[in-house]
Amino acid sequence: MLAFFGLSTWLADSLPTSPALEICGDQRRGLEVLRLLHCVCRHPLLLGEITAGGLLSLPLHLRFTFLINQSAMTPRMRRMLCASAHRDLYFPNRGVLLDLFGPKAVALGVDDDPNILGEEAIRVFLEPAPTFVSLNARLQDEIASHFQPRLLMFRLNNLARVRESQIDFPEFASPTRQLARTLSACLSEDRELLFEVMRLLRTQDQDWREQRASAIQCLIVEVLLGLIHQGETRDIPVHRISDLANALSRSRGGRLDYGAEETGWKLKTLGLVRHRTSSGSQLLLDGDTSRVVHRLARLYELPAAREAAENCPECTKVTVP
Repeated sequence: MLAFFGLSTWLADSLPTSPALEICGDQRRGLEVLRLLHCVCRHPLLLGEITAGGLLSLPLHLRFTFLINQSAMTPRMRRMLCASAHRDLYFPNRGVLLDLFGPKAVALGVDDDPNILGEEAIRVFLEPAPTFVSLNARLQDEIASHFQPRLLMFRLNNLARVRESQIDFPEFASPTRQLARTLSACLSEDRELLFEVMRLLRTQDQDWREQRASAIQCLIVEVLLGLIHQGETRDIPVHRISDLANALSRSRGGRLDYGAEETGWKLKTLGLVRHRTSSGSQLLLDGDTSRVVHRLARLYELPAAREAAENCPECTKVTVP
């Protein structure tokens, strides 16, 4: 995956989303990986502990591959890095609109929260090692001198073709699917490498699905979908939805308990309208609720939404753009 990231930086300006890489774990080894990537990426710039303002002050017209060694980031920095993965998004800075679109790799510490670069980033986990080879300046120069001219020729030969790539991977969940499309656009001439991309991304795809399935909003939708398929059509107390979501979470190894108040707020953000009764907040499982729940289940790509339930017309007619 590190090799695929390095290759993709040479074609990033023709891709719909920019390549992103998170290196998690032993940060000392992570820095060595960034040094190695510095030898093979296009226009590499190795940075340490940079701020959002510092990032915006750089000569961005040079289209750097940012290689960032940073153990913690401010919320603003995280938002900027995530948003800049998408083309045609500009950042205002002192009266000037700046374009941060381009490849980025971040080496994080073992205690840092991943997902700095968004759900579509490659994630590589490094275990601590008692010894490792450090790249000195001479070795870095040798690697760069060997690969940079060849990679430039790779760019010249493939830049136009990448813009026309139509390769897709519908078997993956949405974030992994977009990542697979980004990488495969750079490798479409080599079927063996395409199969390798798919093989390496399957684990990341499964991890993403498991994380999504444990999120409170997905638990709520899955619970409601089950109640609808069981034929429930009456008012359901919010506290009962909360209890069922917690039970489902615990069955999957979750440790957090969500209260009725938090569940109620999540129902509101999901577009599911509650109403007050003498016994508390309730959700009516009527036709409108059923349509919203089915749509959300498809949108969140829940396993329960892949197979149509018997006698459920919503399962067969709901589509998500």
